[in-house]
Amino acid sequence: MSDSAVGGKENPASLEEALSYIEPEAEVQLSACEPKVFVPFVVKKDEVPRKVQIERKKRHFAAQDIGNLLAAEGINSFASQPSGEELAIFDDYDFDTRTQEEWVAPEALKLGVGVKVARYPPGGGPPTWVPATVLGCDPETNHYNVSIDHGQTLIVPRPVRSSGLLGWHC
Repeated sequence: MSDSAVGGKENPASLEEALSYIEPEAEVQLSACEPKVFVPFVVKKDEVPRKVQIERKKRHFAAQDIGNLLAAEGINSFASQPSGEELAIFDDYDFDTRTQEEWVAPEALKLGVGVKVARYPPGGGPPTWVPATVLGCDPETNHYNVSIDHGQTLIVPRPVRSSGLLGWHC
């Protein structure tokens, strides 16, 4: 194999040949549970394989603590008093990486769409981010059926403001 090899194959002479190196269509279609990782499908000889890069990103994102990340930036994500403004008027869907339909697609729900929910303790005190799973959604009201990992199931709006929950983050 020459030094000009890409992905274990010789450098393609044409676009059609380069496209033939791409994995099957199942690899191209991203699940709602997979992180969006922008890595070329064809990598150079000395680069980390694409699947390894994606797996590393998944583990990195899973290990993050949203509360610590916000605190490190000096952001208090929990207001001491609820605002008089509805959060929905500040919600901007322009930068969402997936549509609501993709988040609650049957194959995504089957795998379990993991989210973090800000939960206030029953006796009062500051809220903490806890793991939860999306079970479904009502697109008309934009409310999600969410199961907190210890078994409690709640129906919450996208910008959560009730049932002791402040918000959730995907």
